[in-house]
Amino acid sequence: MRGSVPFIGAMPNTEFAPPSLLTATGHIKTTPEFATADSRVFAVGAVRADYGGNLVQAMAEGVGAAEAVARLPLH
Repeated sequence: MRGSVPFIGAMPNTEFAPPSLLTATGHIKTTPEFATADSRVFAVGAVRADYGGNLVQAMAEGVGAAEAVARLPLH
């Protein structure tokens, strides 16, 4: 099954993420393609450790993550 669960709000919320995915500051660690250590989880925007803080970047990251997900093999 494929799907996405967007979380949109005024403050970054990583409460859904297991501690193994988080940095010391509480952000989610990702690869350059926005994947995390959990192959089922991709993260973009303010919850991501390397986020630059601008909305256009968050939108571009969302596109990048969607493209990365689309390249995943179907099970």
